[in-house]
Amino acid sequence: MATQPFGPGGPGSSGSFQAPSPLYNRSYVPAAVRAGIIALVLAALLLIVIL
Repeated sequence: MATQPFGPGGPGSSGSFQAPSPLYNRSYVPAAVRAGIIALVLAALLLIVIL
C-alpha cells in the first residue's frame, strides 16, 4: 500500500513550519468567535434538555 507525503518535502521536512504571520494569527479570531458561539448554543441546549 502506497503512502502519500504530507505536503511538499514529506513529513520529515521542517521548512513548512515557519513562524506564524500576522495574517495567520488574524485568521484565528473569526474561528474562535464562531467556536465560542457554537459552544454557548450547545451549552444552552444542554441546559434546556436537562431542566
